[in-house]
Amino acid sequence: MSSLPRKEQLTGYPVQSEYKLPEESDVLPRADAIVVFPATFNTINKWALGISDTLALGLLCEYTGLKMPIVTVPCFRTGGGLDGHPAFFRSLQMLRDYGVRVLYEPDTYPPKNQVPPDVILTVLDKTLRKDTQGSNRTDMDMY
Repeated sequence: MSSLPRKEQLTGYPVQSEYKLPEESDVLPRADAIVVFPATFNTINKWALGISDTLALGLLCEYTGLKMPIVTVPCFRTGGGLDGHPAFFRSLQMLRDYGVRVLYEPDTYPPKNQVPPDVILTVLDKTLRKDTQGSNRTDMDMY
């Protein structure tokens, strides 16, 4: 049994799970912020490079371009090789340079950087407060 009608009833908006055509109007309001958790190795690297090959990545790229508040938590096994790949660290830095708040502290939250939800929400709250003061986004002309 699908819970889509219930979700639509709770939110007052239709559930969007597929791309809309550019000429179609937006049926959902913009989010105030986005939390990306868990963020995979692929998601981090594609997002940093502006690759928009899924609905989720498209929204992340769009919100990054709009300088909206975003908090991301990369999650994958520490010491598995991906966490040591040079592209990963470059992508984290690029996202930080774009103004994305990256929570990557694998030594504090082993074994997969699984940051507790209360910590994520605290960082999100601080990020939203900074955004209302206009100070959490940096100049993006670096890349």
